[in-house]
Amino acid sequence: MGKKRRRTSNQRDDTWTKGPEKPADAARRLKCARRFEDYYRQQLGLDDEEWRRMMATFRKPLPATFRVTAPDGLARKIEHELREVCGRCDAAAARMRSEGPTAADLERFSRDAEPAASAAAYHAFATAPLNLTSLDWIPNRRAWRVDAERAALRKSPAHKELHTLLVAHERAGTITRQEAVSMVPPLFLACRPGDRVLDTCAAPGSKTSQLIEAVFPPGSGDLKDASGLVVANDEDLKRTHTLVHQLKRLGAPCWAATHGDARLIPTPRDPDGRKLLYDKVLADVPCSSDGTLRKTPGVLDRWSTATGASLHALQASIAVRAAQLVKPGGTLVYSTCSLNPVEDEAVVAELLRADPSLTVIEDPRAPQLVRRPGLTTWKVLDEGDDGLVEYASPGDVPEGKMRRFRPSVFPPTDSRIQTQLTRCMRFLPHDADAGGFFVCVLRKEGSTVAETATTEVPPKKDKPDGRQLSEDVKYVRFRDAADTAKLAAFFGLENFPWELLVCRSGADNAMATQQSAKKVVLGTPACAALCERAKQLRLRVVHAGVITFARTSESAGCAVDYRLSQDGVDLVLPFLTKRRVACGRGDFEKLLAGGSHGPEAFSEKVRAEVAALGAGSVVFVLEDGSARPPACVAWRGLQGYVSVFAGKEDLVVLRSRLG
Repeated sequence: MGKKRRRTSNQRDDTWTKGPEKPADAARRLKCARRFEDYYRQQLGLDDEEWRRMMATFRKPLPATFRVTAPDGLARKIEHELREVCGRCDAAAARMRSEGPTAADLERFSRDAEPAASAAAYHAFATAPLNLTSLDWIPNRRAWRVDAERAALRKSPAHKELHTLLVAHERAGTITRQEAVSMVPPLFLACRPGDRVLDTCAAPGSKTSQLIEAVFPPGSGDLKDASGLVVANDEDLKRTHTLVHQLKRLGAPCWAATHGDARLIPTPRDPDGRKLLYDKVLADVPCSSDGTLRKTPGVLDRWSTATGASLHALQASIAVRAAQLVKPGGTLVYSTCSLNPVEDEAVVAELLRADPSLTVIEDPRAPQLVRRPGLTTWKVLDEGDDGLVEYASPGDVPEGKMRRFRPSVFPPTDSRIQTQLTRCMRFLPHDADAGGFFVCVLRKEGSTVAETATTEVPPKKDKPDGRQLSEDVKYVRFRDAADTAKLAAFFGLENFPWELLVCRSGADNAMATQQSAKKVVLGTPACAALCERAKQLRLRVVHAGVITFARTSESAGCAVDYRLSQDGVDLVLPFLTKRRVACGRGDFEKLLAGGSHGPEAFSEKVRAEVAALGAGSVVFVLEDGSARPPACVAWRGLQGYVSVFAGKEDLVVLRSRLG
């Protein structure tokens, strides 16, 4: 008898010890697959040939795609680096193909990938050419794909160098790995610098990072012109922390991550109580995710008509609340990674009924992207003993199922709504060798729907679940909690915009706040103002902006209590007139090795400048003649040693900037 599938604690999510599948599991999987095919053959209106193409695409692994999020100059260097590395990986793959797989290769393949461990299958997985190409519908060669799935990049020895490079750049914030169709909703939201943007269901954050890059383009660096805000919300606290980890990599000062129910997101207001609605809102709502079968085949194993119908009410509630937070003239994008019209067009129809000021618009951007028009009619199907059962009208729904199959899941009869539904966009997998997705772009012409009692945030306990969460701590302006004049004199930051710094307040008195403010973040004016008023607005801010100053044990022997952070050095550098050391390439490259360095490691010029400084934070700036030179934060110790205070990922980016 074969072993039961068992996941061990030190294995990756996709690594299993496999045994024969139980007959009951196989039967359930087959039943779900047949139900899926029966349902969508009736809904999507595809002919036999096109249906076969779509299902064949669903069965193929999803190509790995990613976006380069670095400033233009560095982006071109990363592109060159990617091409060189892919060339070396393809050469290694060719050698592996000529030599043939070893017994160990085949054994590993049979354990970690598909059960059929043939040499041909192994080569298709581990040694296929990468074919690095740009996605032509994303401007400026910012998005790329390779003809290998993510698992192959991670596991194939031939692709190891590319995988290592992608991971390093991803951790440093210069590359974001993201499914191609996931890039579509932010593209159509069309954010610009200065916009106020809300992402209602943001985790894990790849779409949010795209929004942030539009509001504060990589390499902007000029705080004087930075004015936008991206609020990234998620209901799940653990996922919100994942979101924060993703967004902190970007080094942008314009965002705040919040934790709360997307149906009850509070309306931001200024100190006088006036509403501060958003220019752009993205509602990428929770869904059945059946468009992601190529990435997560397990979705098919539990597919049911009940899933989409059960999610419909939640999706509609989130969409209606999102629309209320869009200012007149603003844009709302509603999206799912589901193909189900009950989760897609039916929700849009309900949204149009709820707010007549909304209009679905036809957006001509990205004409290279093949898209299907939205459906105006569909079937409401349930599962019966002998297959799928159709409910022709709300009156046909059994009493016990009315809560799930509510009237709004049925196709609209209003011709005004039907016409607008055709402007929705459905992206099918075989059209672009990607996943399945649904996107609808709506313009708000005027506010006709007032907030109701159901959309107001209920009173919140001071201690949710009986404990004080760090996310409930108040934010204050750093200049009100610390001696910024002393910091300004030490670092030569007399012209720095101190009003843009905020920190968490651990208590009501300033001294306790200063002692508890271990990290100080820099935000745009809108971001800093939101953090300061978060508690009054009943917003639970988990993190915001860029960490610029940090208190550490090393700073205890220094004239000031704070050191500079590598995360925010590019934003601080234009204002920094002290504690900066200009150096040549040779000295800078020594710093990029990380660790600590004695005075003798540097040139005479740099050694003299460092010796003239007292203990504390110091910024080494490469003299390369550019407007935004590479800079590395270090600590000058009491004995004259220099310790690099930049993470491994930051050093990877700095090396890339050197070329």
